[in-house]
Amino acid sequence: MAGRNYYSINKMKNNLKIISSLIIIIGLILSLAFSFGNKTKSEVKIQLTNMKVVFLHIENPVTISVPGVEQKELAIAVMHGTIRKDSTKPNLYWIHPEMGYNKFFINVNIKTEKELKTIATDSFRIKYPDRPIFYFGNHSLDGVMSHDEIRKELGVFSRMNDWDFNGTYRITTFSMSLFTNGDWKESTTDGPAFTKKQLEDLNALQSGDRILFHNIIVKAFGGIDSATTCQIPGMFIIVK
Repeated sequence: MAGRNYYSINKMKNNLKIISSLIIIIGLILSLAFSFGNKTKSEVKIQLTNMKVVFLHIENPVTISVPGVEQKELAIAVMHGTIRKDSTKPNLYWIHPEMGYNKFFINVNIKTEKELKTIATDSFRIKYPDRPIFYFGNHSLDGVMSHDEIRKELGVFSRMNDWDFNGTYRITTFSMSLFTNGDWKESTTDGPAFTKKQLEDLNALQSGDRILFHNIIVKAFGGIDSATTCQIPGMFIIVK
């Protein structure tokens, strides 16, 4: 009986030794991993808040940060555009690319007593902003509209769909052609609203008549360069 107890005690001691060894090994592994993580070199971060593309005619937001380095110690240099520091938010800059180039380049430098030391470079594709979409009521494509739908509208408008930036476009002029009684009648107006005569002509349309919106010019405002104008596609409507 005593021999059995002695064997059980020894077996228990051996198991405790194995468990203690495993605990020590796991502790060493965790300690090494933590030590390695602390010694990993800090990375410079240049990150657009939207995508790796910058658009013409607008200011594109970009965050630039270097862990352990104050913003006043950084010198940012760019090619094919300009960059400015945001006055209210840390690490935020605004990129304004120039026309005539496919890429915008940026260098992040640290100021030293003798020189500027480049620590990171990056580049972004330059693209034109998407053109706005023409709308008449809830319609943005050629189609069919009822008399009631048409008579409710006092004008037309444009909209930037899936646009993550500030700014949009407004219609400055458009032409409207009506096909009624076997003949076309065209009128042009400034701004997005219908004239009194256009409203009267629209209200007089019959089933089967046609409406064609064309020669639509839009002008940017808001966060897009105010000098930016473009022509956008119109719409063809059949009266139901």
